[in-house]
Amino acid sequence: LESVTKSAYILPVQACAGPCILKCDGQTGQSKSALYYPICCYICRVYDLRTKSSASVICDCATPDAIAAAWDSHDNLLVSQLKNTFTHIEPRRKRTHKPMVIREGDEVTDLAFIDGRRLLIATRFGVEVWSWPNYEHLTTLSAHTIHHGRDGGVTAIALTRQDKEGRQWLASGGMDAQICLWDLPTATPVSMVYQPDQAVRALSFNADQQMLAYSTDTAQGQQASLDVVTVATGKYVHRIPLGQHTESIAFNPRYPKLLAFAAEPLYTGRDSRSSKEMYTGRVGVVYFGK
Repeated sequence: LESVTKSAYILPVQACAGPCILKCDGQTGQSKSALYYPICCYICRVYDLRTKSSASVICDCATPDAIAAAWDSHDNLLVSQLKNTFTHIEPRRKRTHKPMVIREGDEVTDLAFIDGRRLLIATRFGVEVWSWPNYEHLTTLSAHTIHHGRDGGVTAIALTRQDKEGRQWLASGGMDAQICLWDLPTATPVSMVYQPDQAVRALSFNADQQMLAYSTDTAQGQQASLDVVTVATGKYVHRIPLGQHTESIAFNPRYPKLLAFAAEPLYTGRDSRSSKEMYTGRVGVVYFGK
């Protein structure tokens, strides 16, 4: 990795049939593990990246129509699916709980946990705060323009770990091409310091909480890219050109300059039995700087 500078390497992810969702355990500071998992339309696959030689698969779980997911404080996964269905997965026990519907209304676009007791749910009306694991709605953070169509509002969220003073930052991105920074636990909007050119697709803070990476929609004729800015000032640090769009990104919790992204799936033909179109999901890895 030391020889890779601002370069993107694409890794094929087997058993994927659609866009991947990447999350990395350890973002909350609750665990020292480094687990990436890509979630696709049908399968959740958890990888253990703590070994230097290769990544090992911990478990595969069926998650039809997955949209977003988040690690809880016990290294388990909560996966949101279409029609507001949520599935709780325990990877190490290879156990999948029965899916359940916890809310009505617009579908979830992203998830994140705070302090193991609260769940953040991104929707077109804002960032909803729910108790966990009781699933009780507490409040809604509103900072982005509400769109009356199916797509709108908050499309991505990301959290930092708590610092020594107990402070924590939340970043929310939306269809209004704005990224808002929140001061937690007071839920106070600090400022709309980042203004991408297009709607935000994904967000991720790095391990030392000094940088924020984001991906956006790409206008016709423009090249897709990953942008990295400083949290304090919003100044550009890196712009990493990509040959494809990305729906999800995640910094490694141990290495501040190691970033993974889920690239658009490749069409691989039709299944010989069902005649369905087949795609292969891809995960890219970027290392920048020294």
